[in-house]
Amino acid sequence: MTSFEPKNPLESALKKAADDPAVRPQFLRLLLESKVLIEAVGPRPKTANGMTTEAAQIQVKGIHFNGRPCIPFFTSDARLPAGTPYLLLGCKELFQMMKGQNFVMNPGAAFGKEFFANEIAQMLDGTAFLPEQKITISNATQWLIAEPSDYPIELVAALCRFYATKPQVQRAWIAHYQNAENTEGQGSLIVALDLKDVGALETLVGEGTMLVKSYVHKPKYVDFTHHKESGPTQYFADKKPFYIKESTVKRLLAKITGH
Repeated sequence: MTSFEPKNPLESALKKAADDPAVRPQFLRLLLESKVLIEAVGPRPKTANGMTTEAAQIQVKGIHFNGRPCIPFFTSDARLPAGTPYLLLGCKELFQMMKGQNFVMNPGAAFGKEFFANEIAQMLDGTAFLPEQKITISNATQWLIAEPSDYPIELVAALCRFYATKPQVQRAWIAHYQNAENTEGQGSLIVALDLKDVGALETLVGEGTMLVKSYVHKPKYVDFTHHKESGPTQYFADKKPFYIKESTVKRLLAKITGH
């Protein structure tokens, strides 16, 4: 494996995301906003300040990676052999231009990533950052809820790192819950969030689900919800959260002490 010294914010985020799933949603968002390098073939299009202005006319060099045809792209010129001619293009524009193709970032480098066509499509339409499905729970449903018998320490630690970057999240709890009328299944983990803005829940759940996939696999599930005074989340009313934002701690202390 070759050395990899980050040359820009995107490469720094890539290196962090490789080690910590908590920063992967942030990395993917940054990728869509970043400029990337490609090896073009055929006539070179017009450029301005190093950026191509005729994306539709670009012919991009393809390769086979892990037995699949892919479009390679690079996060800096340091990931290309010295002297290799390249074009600079917005990553989102590249993905849109070559929609339906598989991509590979930095082939041959120490840090990179393979992107499949369906993954690219979800990044472009935004569904990659949204919940996979929504479930409405009736208040009439009876639930069995308790602290997980096998506490997911690594998942909780990652969620703490993730929520520390999200100003909307004030507190978070985790438990195991199961429909009382269906005790044959193994149930799910549930993460309840105390939020400044409930409108942020959908995005937080989507990005949290992306993180969870690195730690748990089906048939084990993790559900997310807003902490409310009714339904399953009332269980957390007297329970210690696994995450509490520092500013929330100060606010609660001030309320208790009157200072």
